[in-house]
Amino acid sequence: MKKALTILGGFIAIFLTGLVIVSWWVSRPIYNEVLDGDPSAQVVIAPHQEAVTFARTVQGKVVIVESANATGIFGQIITSQHRDGVAVFNDLGFAGIIRLRQKQGVSNLSHFTWQQLGLPFAANYPQIAAGANFLAHAEEVGIDDDPFLFPKLSEATSWNSPVLRGTRLDYEVELCALTLNNYLAQSPGKLGYVLCGDFTERWTLISQLDLQAPMGTTGFPEGKGGKTRLPIGPLLVIPKDEEQFYQNLELSLYVNGKLRQRATAGLMIWSPVEIVNKALTNCEVGYHNQGELLHLTPCESIEARTLILTGTPEGVGFHLLNLWSSIFYLNPRDEVLGSATHLGVTRNVVE
Repeated sequence: MKKALTILGGFIAIFLTGLVIVSWWVSRPIYNEVLDGDPSAQVVIAPHQEAVTFARTVQGKVVIVESANATGIFGQIITSQHRDGVAVFNDLGFAGIIRLRQKQGVSNLSHFTWQQLGLPFAANYPQIAAGANFLAHAEEVGIDDDPFLFPKLSEATSWNSPVLRGTRLDYEVELCALTLNNYLAQSPGKLGYVLCGDFTERWTLISQLDLQAPMGTTGFPEGKGGKTRLPIGPLLVIPKDEEQFYQNLELSLYVNGKLRQRATAGLMIWSPVEIVNKALTNCEVGYHNQGELLHLTPCESIEARTLILTGTPEGVGFHLLNLWSSIFYLNPRDEVLGSATHLGVTRNVVE
């Protein structure tokens, strides 16, 4: 009996050692690069002939952004009562904004530090998200089917807001599209773009997932939702050519200075417009959240100021083989830094 217990103990020790090694192996970063300098210093505002860029201070001042550097942004303050860049654009359009810039001139610009910037617009709730929309990410988490949709049940928070710790808190960098007005299938509206951080409680997602139900309808509303799970970047960019603009945007994410994710948005499977149209097409699909049945959007239209999360590249922390321990996920004092071409940065510390 004693010998049998000794052998059993040996097998258990070997199994646990193997599990730790395999978990460490699948959790290692896929990149060797570390953060070099401050990404804020590399922010380049989209060319004015291609797009207009808005910011908004924590005090509510709306700014048309002309340029940026490591210290912050330079731009023209909108002196009207418009509450954000979405309202300015819907009122003036590209032509009106060009006239406004010419009238006010670009020689006497106001300067705002990054820390003075808050949410660039007043966001709707809830949001709409696409899962497994980058092939490499779908493969790394073991999803073989097409992309899918789910509601992101989180209020948007500012680019530098803290993120509350979870049991198995994971990170994702995403390009978010934004509906600038009510978006109807027969009368599509225009989209703007912003950088998003998408934080996930993986333990909740997996524990609530029903593999017999359509992907996205269980687990994702609960695991992806919650407070502090959706920080967005300080810059809202509204391009003239939406489809062409997003293709070459590069998304990156660092955890404690180590590169974890990097890809161009052009690698996504469904385009932002396709995601919006699929959400309207599937408006009657039910999504389970804590005993309630929810829908992505009213069938009539997607409301203005709704964020459309378009999916994340490969490099997330989640793997089934590492779900057993929180050490492979985000923990207090970890810093997650996201960046995207023309869209600025997000910098969030877990607390």
